[in-house]
Amino acid sequence: MTFQLDKQPGNPAATDITASYSNSGGAPLDGFTLQAAVPKAMQLRLEPASGGLVPPHSSGAVTQRLEASFCSTDPV
Repeated sequence: MTFQLDKQPGNPAATDITASYSNSGGAPLDGFTLQAAVPKAMQLRLEPASGGLVPPHSSGAVTQRLEASFCSTDPV
């Protein structure tokens, strides 16, 4: 699994994350899902993965986009 992090232009509180899933084994990874958590001061949005099966001997065959952002700390 590799992660590519990109800052959103004009929104320094948000980070776009692209996860790429690889499988060096000889059998497919079927039903693979990513679970993630962030501190309470942040929000995390996960988009669906590009597929539910990571083929054997593959590199980056399945990708998924996540967005992490800090919640506003402005008083209400």
